[in-house]
Amino acid sequence: MTNIDGIVAIMLFIVFVSWSFAYFFAVFPGQVPQTMAETADTVSGDVVSFLTVDFYEVPVRHTASGGAANAVFFFDYVWPNEGAKNSTRVYNNSGTPLACNITGNRLYWRSDVDAGANYFTVTYSDESGTMNCTGGGLGVPANRTMPWSAVMKGRLSWEKINSMASHGYPAFRESLGIDSDFRVVVNVSDSVTFYGPPTPNASSVYAKTTRHATEEGQQAEISVLVW
Repeated sequence: MTNIDGIVAIMLFIVFVSWSFAYFFAVFPGQVPQTMAETADTVSGDVVSFLTVDFYEVPVRHTASGGAANAVFFFDYVWPNEGAKNSTRVYNNSGTPLACNITGNRLYWRSDVDAGANYFTVTYSDESGTMNCTGGGLGVPANRTMPWSAVMKGRLSWEKINSMASHGYPAFRESLGIDSDFRVVVNVSDSVTFYGPPTPNASSVYAKTTRHATEEGQQAEISVLVW
């Protein structure tokens, strides 16, 4: 009987200790270190987040009743801030930038049109500071159009790329809260920007590459190398 009581006591003790450990780790979970591949993903996400801006596309449609013609169009718009107004661009359906002008809150642009439906895209972000729609003498009369709802996307910003390049590496790394060393390679239509120290020969280097579009519609690739 004594032996059975001892066995039962030992089993209860094991169960209690196991439950205690399970409770402790549930309440105070340990920090599981990231793998280097996971660290590369994290660092890449931080860098890409810094280099991109909220970018808005506003679709516009105009139906022309006559034949092919060159015409001026306009609509009134409430931009969220002056930066958004300054960064505004207008493109035709094939992605060609069009001459445009902003007077007050009225946006004008000139384009060739064909009979039937013609589509345009107005874009802006709130990060750029230089006025893009400075074309003058667009002429009259102008055709009123109605913008559709703006669609927000993330786009790579040249202003942010230049801002990164102008910052010292230690301060930039600290501002993003990154502990690992890293190097950034930004390739925009074969124009390449390098940032950060060269990769070491004696360490394993992990890379994360993502593809993006710039505010101007150029194709870009961002590679972040981490060690």
